[in-house]
Amino acid sequence: MSAISTENPYFQNESRAPYEIGVLFKQLSQFSRKSKQRNEIIKAIIRHADTAQLTLLCGLESIGRLLYHAASNDDAGQIAPATLIDLGQLIRHLAVEAQFVLDMEDVLSEEIGR
Repeated sequence: MSAISTENPYFQNESRAPYEIGVLFKQLSQFSRKSKQRNEIIKAIIRHADTAQLTLLCGLESIGRLLYHAASNDDAGQIAPATLIDLGQLIRHLAVEAQFVLDMEDVLSEEIGR
């Protein structure tokens, strides 16, 4: 993953997609609705949204696999209720973040007529 995309200068730091989405949203108001820069920012947000969705889904799948293996391992012992509560809250938060990312991708795709 490169730090800066040569095809879109606004698509940076792919591994920090959620943060970059917020940074780019702040920049949108600086450009008119029909400007090339605004469209490039929107395209960068959409790419970051795609990255964030993939990261969230792969991460959730991995958590599920880990929990399955932990529960089916006789040597694992008891999992503390607080641990399960923390994992539940994390998964809930990730689902909410994924919903936000999906909503923003749809809104922004409409903005540039994609």
